[in-house]
Amino acid sequence: MTWAHRIGLRWSRWQLRTCGLYTVDIRTALSLGGKAVVCLPERKELLSAALEVSRRLSEWFYPLHLIVLSPSKYPPDLTEVGFPALVIPQAISMWGLPYKPIIHRVRKLAPRVAVDLHPEFHLASAHLCVQSGAALRIGFRALHDGYFNLHYTWKDGDGTDASDHFRNFLEMLADLRSSAIG
Repeated sequence: MTWAHRIGLRWSRWQLRTCGLYTVDIRTALSLGGKAVVCLPERKELLSAALEVSRRLSEWFYPLHLIVLSPSKYPPDLTEVGFPALVIPQAISMWGLPYKPIIHRVRKLAPRVAVDLHPEFHLASAHLCVQSGAALRIGFRALHDGYFNLHYTWKDGDGTDASDHFRNFLEMLADLRSSAIG
């Protein structure tokens, strides 16, 4: 992590204090449905597995908006995925945080659920999930408290790839959701 990203992380953690974070009943939030924002990883080897997760989430949450915050000039093309996709090139500041117009755009979507599908902690997406105002924020491998209120973790070096973890994650969500509904 660069010195600029460490400063960005501190700034982001300071802003967490004022975002109205509160405890949420996860089963209730999953059973209610509503709008969802999904932050996708940019790496091609993760993108197809993350899109499969998004398709399953779209059965539970509507409308589903996909977001890719790309540090490069050439982000992935998501025109054929079938969901509204917000693909923003050069969306991450030198501090590792998304720019304010992006945060305002996502806030206007008023999601009930925000999901970050980066297998490792990704500051820009985690910050965007918090700033979105979503009551339920789901993330992977969250090393920093306060960004997500539902974490899915696994052991390092367990030999499985991200698609297996995404599949296990969906099974966990389905179990939580079914226990709330039925």
